[in-house]
Amino acid sequence: MAALAVALTLISTSCTGDDASRVGPVAFMADEGFHQTAYVHADGGQTVVFGATSVRNEGDGAATLNAGSLTGDDVTDDGANVAEVRVLDITGGGDRVGAALWPFEHYARNSVPLQGFELPPGGEVELLFVVKVDQSGLWHWPQTLLEYQSGGTDYETRTNTGFLICPRSADECDPPA
Repeated sequence: MAALAVALTLISTSCTGDDASRVGPVAFMADEGFHQTAYVHADGGQTVVFGATSVRNEGDGAATLNAGSLTGDDVTDDGANVAEVRVLDITGGGDRVGAALWPFEHYARNSVPLQGFELPPGGEVELLFVVKVDQSGLWHWPQTLLEYQSGGTDYETRTNTGFLICPRSADECDPPA
């Protein structure tokens, strides 16, 4: 519970209703139609984690997670890049990290690489995007995307929960307008 309270800060919530999608049995556990952004202060040379998103398999069969990406129309990421995408099983509950310096608490040792992860029916995982900050700056991804396969069919689902990295010197941390 402390991890969520300390590390999760969501900003910039507004109703839009058209960018979030749910296709197939796996769904993001976020409010569709709202833009939310988790942020962290970091400088060049640091590694951070974004984990404000979770997905649940609401289908009858297992789903194989293939790839996760930070994306959107207004991406500004030329000074930071996703180094790894991991999953943390939170079926039945558990703390979530919004955004923090990496490694954070138990998340590194209790998570596994996303690619090839089998999400059983009723299973829920938090997506953990490990991001290497190459240079200080304002780096922003407004959406999160998950690609997966279930029942022999490829799917993707996205949410308007995004990630923002601000330099440590910034007094405020707001997504680009």
